[in-house]
Amino acid sequence: MRTILRAVDQYYRMLNPSIELKLKRWTATVEDWPWSSGDDMPDAFMSCNGSSDVQALVNELGNPPECPVVILSDGYWNDSAAFNEWAERCQEGLLRVILLGADANRKLKADYVFKAERLLAALEGLGE
Repeated sequence: MRTILRAVDQYYRMLNPSIELKLKRWTATVEDWPWSSGDDMPDAFMSCNGSSDVQALVNELGNPPECPVVILSDGYWNDSAAFNEWAERCQEGLLRVILLGADANRKLKADYVFKAERLLAALEGLGE
């Protein structure tokens, strides 16, 4: 998770140093985390337990979201059908799910889903 976040940060700092990246933690709620480009990831992000509530994500980001969204996750959340419906409403090119961990959901397949080793491919064209 730390390596992927650092790579995303560096990718955007090289392409557009003035871009504003926001870090949010998604579990049963979605929380804004104070973070600036170049900062280390908060330790709380390394505690990966519990479930992620899709409705909380939709409420926080909009239905559909208006800005690019990158989700770093193992790909398991509480309501896959609701997530898929939300993802279908996202404008093409605004959503990326980067699957992390040895236990990542191998059944999660869509144009916006990428394995961590394909991170740069996932970021290419995001938001265009």
